Amino acid sequence: MRRRDLLLLAGSGLVLAACGGGGSVPRDSFYRLAIDDPGRRYGMPVLDGTVEVTRFEADGLTSERAVIYQESGPALRQYSYHYWVDSPTLLLQEAIVNALRQSRAAPRVVTPGARVRSDYQVTGKLNQLQHTIRGGGGAEVVIALDINVTRTADGRLVLHKRYIERSPVQGEGVPAAVEEFQTALTGVAARFLDDLAEANGVESTG
Repeated sequence: MRRRDLLLLAGSGLVLAACGGGGSVPRDSFYRLAIDDPGRRYGMPVLDGTVEVTRFEADGLTSERAVIYQESGPALRQYSYHYWVDSPTLLLQEAIVNALRQSRAAPRVVTPGARVRSDYQVTGKLNQLQHTIRGGGGAEVVIALDINVTRTADGRLVLHKRYIERSPVQGEGVPAAVEEFQTALTGVAARFLDDLAEANGVESTG
């Protein structure tokens, strides 16, 4: 048999081994970045008018769907096979919309897709969204973001705050980290609502 034929047979064998042999390929897992009810209620609107929440900004890595982690050193890495269901910037926008609606902080809360005139606009930037794994088995999740609220009529800045929330991860693996991401984000939403109410002289009723 000629050398070329032998190489072809060897290559075919490798392909068959890769397809049928060895361990199974891990399946992709997808996660939502949602919040629980922040537990804030108001007897009057915090923002009296229509509030538009825009999609948050982020750097290239943070805006991608792969879940980010950090071990020793400054390098950030992406988990293989573990993804958010959409870009974190869009999921964060949805979370803030839900927080404002659940708390009844405004008569109407929309996104730019509604194409309605807004009285207030919420913008921001997601700076950090990562699972940090420390030596000795400890781990935590970190969420850091800037939130701005402006009055559209005159551009007055109603609120500008940076929020950083850390939550220790009790279990192991990415699913346990995702649970803590949701806990941390709920904490950010509660603090944002408290700051917004304080800036407008409104007290929470629950």
